[in-house]
Formats: sequence, C-alpha cells, structure tokens
Amino acid sequence: MKANAWLVENVLAAWRKPFQPRGGQEQFPRVVAPYKKYITVGNALASPHRWKLAGRWTTRPGETGAGMRVISVHSVGNKRELIPDDVCWPDYVSVLRTRS
Repeated sequence: MKANAWLVENVLAAWRKPFQPRGGQEQFPRVVAPYKKYITVGNALASPHRWKLAGRWTTRPGETGAGMRVISVHSVGNKRELIPDDVCWPDYVSVLRTRS
C-alpha cells in the first residue's frame, strides 16, 4: 500500500473513534507506526552513546530499537494553535454521547 493511502486510511479511522476531549492528551486517538530512522549528526549530539550511531539507520520496524512515529490525529501540530473553546469541540472531534 502506498504511504499516502495508508496515512489517509489510518487517520480517517482514528478520527472516527469517539473520545472525551477533556480526558487527557494520552486518550486522544492516534496512529502509531514503526519505521526505520536515520540517525543524523544533530540527533547523535544528544549523548556520547548516540554519537556512536551517527550516520547509521535504526533497526527495522518491529525490531528492538526501531523508530516509532506517533501521529496525534486531533492535534493541529507544532506550527498551529487551536483555541480550546468549548463551542468548537462538537465540530472538531467525535465525542462519546451519554444519556441523561
């Protein structure tokens, strides 16, 4: 499956999952996928142990030490800001409906 088709399919499925917006960030729907990550020089400067890995790839997806990509599907990302107004929540996310 092509990456863009995989992304759209998985993000749309996660968007449809109901959740409680006030339940905490860790409960927000997300897509988690392992991947093979390249250790750049900038990434390797974090510690002496990381420096030994500079210019190398992590292990394959599914193996110990592989990179993990987490996509928070209800987050607007680092470059944008959502004003958390209670009025916007019904349009912004699917929420669990409760009976009174």
